[in-house]
Amino acid sequence: MRKLLVLFYLITSFTTLAQESLDQIKQKAITYSNEGQHEEALKYRLMQLKFEPTGLIHGHVGYELMSLNRDDEAKPYLEKATELNPTEPSHWINLSLIYSSKKEFATALNLIEIGFEANPEYKNGLAAKAKCLFRLNRFDESLDLLNKLLEAKYVHIDLLFTRAQILEEKNELDSAYADYTHGLTLNPEHYGILGGLAEVLQKQEKFEEEIIIRKRTLQLFIDNKENSDFISGTQALLGLAYSNAGDYKNALIAFNASIEIEASYSEVFIQRCITKIFLKDLEGACADLTEAMRLKPEDASAMRDFFEDEPDYKEFLDFCSPEL
Repeated sequence: MRKLLVLFYLITSFTTLAQESLDQIKQKAITYSNEGQHEEALKYRLMQLKFEPTGLIHGHVGYELMSLNRDDEAKPYLEKATELNPTEPSHWINLSLIYSSKKEFATALNLIEIGFEANPEYKNGLAAKAKCLFRLNRFDESLDLLNKLLEAKYVHIDLLFTRAQILEEKNELDSAYADYTHGLTLNPEHYGILGGLAEVLQKQEKFEEEIIIRKRTLQLFIDNKENSDFISGTQALLGLAYSNAGDYKNALIAFNASIEIEASYSEVFIQRCITKIFLKDLEGACADLTEAMRLKPEDASAMRDFFEDEPDYKEFLDFCSPEL
């Protein structure tokens, strides 16, 4: 009898220990995930999966992998989650996001629609659908959903950004400007919103304000040690903004900085050429046009035609003609 009691005691103790360990694992997984420590959260979610191989936990593992930009690894976990728990819309939405990241927007939209069968008012699903429709150039349908979400106080920076892009596409520039500026209050360092706002200001011919945004973006790229292409491109856009504002000296400085980083874009040489014409540096302008033609010989005749069509450039062409 005593041996039986001891055995029963050991079984009970091990069961309690296992249960306590599982509770700790769950709590740590939740805590790490909420804190954005997805590598640690993934470790504990995988432990939890051994105890609870449910659709919900497969979905959690998939989410953590997605948060670590490991979409290919996340995909089978999310597919298993939709198989085991097909009525949970978040599994379908997360799976759709993987296809969206691969630019397979039609497939992503189909998955979102399946998720809606369980909950047609699931806001994360509506947001994903709106962004998918935007990528499929179904702007009016996307805009209807975005308006519905934002009017319901479901304000998210990605939704504002998407609506701003649609409004800009529809040439509703004041409304696009309002969304871009609202987005910046939520995240002052959002690259896409800064770029979109600068484009709207350019279209509105508010070049002085555009210059401020371009300089702000440039400094952000430099501070964050971004790819040199980003910095070179932003220098070129800053140069164009200065040029449009009639500030050719600063335009030249910006174009010089852009070309110093990356000297393979004929468009930047053309813009610097125009700037040099206004600064009466015809020799330098001629050299830039020659270089632009060398970089893009297939467009050489179009480049020359551009200058021939404008009477203001006659002096420049006469000066350059022997070399062109």
